[in-house]
Amino acid sequence: MRVHEIMTTKPMTAHPGDTIAHALHLMIAGGFHHLPIVSSSKHLIGVVSNSDIRRALDIADIHQVMPEDHPLAHTVKLREIMSNAPVITVPEADIFDAAVSMYENSINSLPVMLGETLVGIVTTSDLMIAFIQVSRSQRAPLQRD
Repeated sequence: MRVHEIMTTKPMTAHPGDTIAHALHLMIAGGFHHLPIVSSSKHLIGVVSNSDIRRALDIADIHQVMPEDHPLAHTVKLREIMSNAPVITVPEADIFDAAVSMYENSINSLPVMLGETLVGIVTTSDLMIAFIQVSRSQRAPLQRD
């Protein structure tokens, strides 16, 4: 199975000058935990995760605070908390290789690049679902007597 079969296509993105409040609005509304950060020329330059936001705001869960209620959410820019030069993958990569890359780099998402273009994102949740599907399809049917 290949990354392009399981990735989220056309992921929501933000810019390094955007605030945490902006990222929180996008993430909560979209129900995702990773936000690729792109430059004004649309080049991938980083990733912000819900963990990055939780650390920056010193909160346990991004859903416990409304962005408009936390003063730091309006002053801290994503460039200050994003992971720079993120590890990436390509659409044709095997999902096993993507999983190994995530494990070895202690990360939970991989932006998917086609040349210089961000075409998707794959997360640990995507991989878990795919591995469950593959495992189920390879199981031998139960034998009944």
